Amino acid sequence: MSFGYQILGFGSGGGPGPYNVDFVVCAGGGCAGGAGGGGGAGGYRYKTGFEVQPGEVLTATIGAGGTQNGGNNRGNSGQTTSLAFSILGTTSSSGGGAGGSHSGQGALSGGSGGGGYGSGGASGNSGGYTPVEGNSGGSPVGGGGGINASGGTPGGGSGRTSDIIGTANTAQGGNGDNAPGAAGPANQGKGGNAVHQGDPAAPGPGGSGVVELSIPTKNYTGITTGSPQSSTSGANTLLRYTGTGSYTG
Repeated sequence: MSFGYQILGFGSGGGPGPYNVDFVVCAGGGCAGGAGGGGGAGGYRYKTGFEVQPGEVLTATIGAGGTQNGGNNRGNSGQTTSLAFSILGTTSSSGGGAGGSHSGQGALSGGSGGGGYGSGGASGNSGGYTPVEGNSGGSPVGGGGGINASGGTPGGGSGRTSDIIGTANTAQGGNGDNAPGAAGPANQGKGGNAVHQGDPAAPGPGGSGVVELSIPTKNYTGITTGSPQSSTSGANTLLRYTGTGSYTG
């Protein structure tokens, strides 16, 4: 008999393993440069059919977006997001590169590269994945690279509709030389927007990353930490981690 709730953290009676899960791992976006280039999007990894063993622990670690350094300075790159499998290794996505600044600091490489100011934009990491982890930033006063395209002038490279939850514009590059300097939305891995020269506002910081899982509901154990957002789609249970947490298969 099922009572529809959990006791003392034990699961709700998922089916036997091993079984396959799909996942998205998106890193934090880069901060824009002061009066310069947009921040690069956090790297984006999508994997289908990854085998999970009974009792295996999947641990999500969420990367923060790149922070500001004030004025016309270059900001910081985003931080790595990872999904660690206790038996079968770790998948990581690289943080988005910071955009170049009016003060002459060049853009930084990352999951997607930051947009350049004057000189070229920084490179993104193809990573051998499909889709690639990210693309290069544009120049001059270019946008940061995004998961679907390189940065333009001044627009950021386009993002992607998340393959698990369906959030639009995930891993989108930030715009270059764009007042005001908007921050990337939380948990979408977007790069921050730059500000116009002379604008007193600081350039936009990057948005934090996210990990998403799609698990066959018949196998779902319900054993989680970190309070992930939970929903269902067809025959699958979807988990969205916006902070550190785990799932036990």
